[in-house]
Amino acid sequence: MRILSFGGPSFGIVAALSAALIATQAQAQEYQVRSGDTLMDIARNQLGAAARWRELCEINRDRLEDCNLIQTGMMLRLGPVQEVESPPVEEAAPAEAAPAAEEPPAAQVEAEPAAPPGAANMLPNDSLRGARVGALGDGGSLPAHWNLFFGGGAAGSASVVDVTPDWIDLRITQTGEQGTVLVQFARSGSFVETTPGQGWQLTADLAVIEQDGTGNLQANLAGSQRRGDDSSLGAFVFAGDLPLGPELATFSGTAVTNSPDAALVNPDLRIVSSGPWTATFRIGVPSFMHRPD
Repeated sequence: MRILSFGGPSFGIVAALSAALIATQAQAQEYQVRSGDTLMDIARNQLGAAARWRELCEINRDRLEDCNLIQTGMMLRLGPVQEVESPPVEEAAPAEAAPAAEEPPAAQVEAEPAAPPGAANMLPNDSLRGARVGALGDGGSLPAHWNLFFGGGAAGSASVVDVTPDWIDLRITQTGEQGTVLVQFARSGSFVETTPGQGWQLTADLAVIEQDGTGNLQANLAGSQRRGDDSSLGAFVFAGDLPLGPELATFSGTAVTNSPDAALVNPDLRIVSSGPWTATFRIGVPSFMHRPD
């Protein structure tokens, strides 16, 4: 931008004030990552909705190689950078005013409209990024933001035995007499925000490619509801008693957050069984979205 000189101290003061305003605007649009932050946390606290984490990722594509990997101390933009117009300069000639054509049009910043309800995968990891072959807790890992735990008397161990872009093979050994094994698709801290009465659809490709035949497995696509303080509001089922076979098949179901104070939901693959048993499950990329009207 070419700066005109009109002489006298008044213009210098105006220019300094203008520069300060621009610097203040730039600072207001950035956030320094703190220890433990995720994009969903930042979107929730800074933009008002955890679901806007994808927007944060797109705005910071030049700073983030992987939206699931942010580093403490790095600076993230909270919105597209927009110029702040300087205060009018005393008797500035109209010919020297910045032409409107040079202003970045809003359409360029918002060229990609938000996906309509029912079209966007709301999971914090919409792929299998982060999965590594090996025993969980000893070199192997589930996809980022996933979690596995044993409940209701179940106990045991698990290993990722194969990973592809489309599915992982997860071998689970359940040593308890009975109980439930849960493979959560959004662990605590990355649960999906919801509102009471909101409908959801959970879809996943699943198979049992190997089992020792000693267990009585019942697989369900399910989820849990949480309050804003993360306390439990109970479970709900999207699709129950899935007829899993040795080939990948797509299973899908819908459910509604029926609690009046539901704030967070967590979808999962839930295996209810008597044991002990060992089985290898093939799990494709799950999809969790607002139920289409």
